[in-house]
Amino acid sequence: MQYATLQGEKTVADLVNRLYQLPNASQLSTTLTQNPAATKALVAQAADALQRANPALTDLSKIPPNMVIVVPPVSGLNPTAAALVAGTPVETRIANIRTAVTASLTTLNASATSQLNQLTALQTALDTDPDWKALIAAFPDAKNALAATHAATDQRIAGLKSMLDMQSQVKTQLEADLKELEPVG
Repeated sequence: MQYATLQGEKTVADLVNRLYQLPNASQLSTTLTQNPAATKALVAQAADALQRANPALTDLSKIPPNMVIVVPPVSGLNPTAAALVAGTPVETRIANIRTAVTASLTTLNASATSQLNQLTALQTALDTDPDWKALIAAFPDAKNALAATHAATDQRIAGLKSMLDMQSQVKTQLEADLKELEPVG
C-alpha cells in the first residue's frame, strides 16, 4: 500500500494529477498516443479509488494540509514519486526523487537542445542556402520578413539558452538539497 500527504489540493482531480501518471509518461509517444477518452476514464477511476480509500476526501476544504492519505493502486496508472510506500528507507525515497527529477530534466533538456539546434540551422540556411537566398531576392517583402524572422529566432534562441542554464542550476540545487536530506551514516 502507498501513502501520500495532502499538499493543499483543492480537488480530487488535483490529487490524481499529483499522485498518478500514465505508464512511461516521460515518453512523449506514450502521452500523445493515449486516447483522450481512455485518459479521462483513468482519471475518473483514480479519483473514485482515492475517494473510496479516503472517505474524508469528499470535502478537501475541511482537511488539514499534510494529512496522510492512502494511494490505492489503479489499473492503467502508475503512482508518482509523491506516493510513498510505508517503511521505504529514506535513501530509497531520495533515490526515487533524484531519478524522477533527473528523467524530467533530461527530457526537457533534450527538447530544448533540439529546438535550439533547429533554430540555429534555420538561421544558417536562411543566410547561406542558395535556394533561400534566391527566394528572398525574388520577393522584396521577404527581405523585411527575414530581418523580423532573425530577430524572433534570436530571441527564442536566447530564451532556450537561458532555460538550459536554469535547468543546470535546478539540477545542481536539487543535488545539494537531496544531499542535505540524506541520513548521516
